Amino acid sequence: MGYTKYSDGTETHNAEGHDKKFDHYEDNDAKYICTKCKHMWTVKNARKVGGGCFAAGTKIMLPTRELKNIEEIQLGEEILAYNIETESFENKVVNMIYFKRGYNEMADVELSNGNILTMTLGHPLLTAQGWKSLDLENSNFEHGVQGATLLSVGDMLIGYDKPVMVNNINIYPVDKDYIVYCLGVDGYHNFIANDIIVHNALYA
Repeated sequence: MGYTKYSDGTETHNAEGHDKKFDHYEDNDAKYICTKCKHMWTVKNARKVGGGCFAAGTKIMLPTRELKNIEEIQLGEEILAYNIETESFENKVVNMIYFKRGYNEMADVELSNGNILTMTLGHPLLTAQGWKSLDLENSNFEHGVQGATLLSVGDMLIGYDKPVMVNNINIYPVDKDYIVYCLGVDGYHNFIANDIIVHNALYA
């Protein structure tokens, strides 16, 4: 069955009343789903986003202040984001879900509040001095964050309710099939992961 692609990114396959819309990215492939019959399409090598990512089980903060695993977040769901200009939290819509294999290394960033962020090295975290990561080149390439600086033990991260110190950083190899997850968020392009403000995925 064929389909027509429109400039806004929606696609309609050739069946009356059936709309094919973007659902999520998986590795380099785009997944589309029909809003009527729920048939899923795969468009190979159609990745339009980049993003360092987090391990399954990373807790994402919802508008109710409840926590939900990153791999369970749904497209169109509201989560909490941070307005850097007003230093306030607002509800924003998840407009992209992204999961990927192929990273060779991950980092456990151990925090003074007892939480651990398990993340790819290029994922930027918001600190009192701005965005920081463990891989500055990939912070720019994957997230479009220019001017990020190197994350180090002792840095103070901007947390949901109070600053949180980086107590330790452990970098280790992972298998190429290890799956990591990221989100795209309307508006402020960040979200709250394990109580820390983190950057979202980048649209190319």
